[in-house]
Amino acid sequence: QMHLTGRDYWWYQAKERLMELLLRELSPELTPGCGCRILDIGCGTGTMFGFLAERGVVIGLEPSARAASYASSRGLAQMVRGDASRAPFASESFHIISLFDSLEHMDDDRAALAHARRMITDDGTLLVTVPAFQWLHSWRETQLGHLRRYTVNSLRKRIVDAGFDVQFASYMYSGLFPLLVLKSIKDRFVPPPKTYKSDIVMLPEPWNGMLATWFCGEAFVCK
Repeated sequence: QMHLTGRDYWWYQAKERLMELLLRELSPELTPGCGCRILDIGCGTGTMFGFLAERGVVIGLEPSARAASYASSRGLAQMVRGDASRAPFASESFHIISLFDSLEHMDDDRAALAHARRMITDDGTLLVTVPAFQWLHSWRETQLGHLRRYTVNSLRKRIVDAGFDVQFASYMYSGLFPLLVLKSIKDRFVPPPKTYKSDIVMLPEPWNGMLATWFCGEAFVCK
């Protein structure tokens, strides 16, 4: 489903919009066409390759063979099968390193951030997105392979401990928050399904476009 919906899905449109805005604001030298080297750790099916590939050479690091195959088919990045804590790259190899909704899947998130610090240039930019608030954790997290959720403060501490300076940290998708709370309460009373299924549902238009517009607007406010 991630591969099929790709960049058309409202969730990815909004995330890409926010990351693009933040890069332009915080790292104006990393403009499209700058020719930098980029590592997307835990890239999944490559849904976030688009705006990264505009800036230079993208390498996707992904442990899942199936996801890596889908990501490779986009033709926007070189794919490497592997794990963040054992990434086969030299120190200071990348100008941008991204961890888009991947840190929460890792057994040792601190080690992954430490390796990212080793691989990034001293003036490089790290982009991280993660799910928020541990009290929202439910069987859905197990389905998605999430080991933990974060707060801005807990994520900031991990990133600083790894040797980075934090330029910007914020919650996002705030318009979804009431729905997530209700869903979390429901999950405490409704047993999980016997067979897990994707939580990515491509809505018909105009609904998908309306959600994309709303959350892209929220990205601008967040920035």
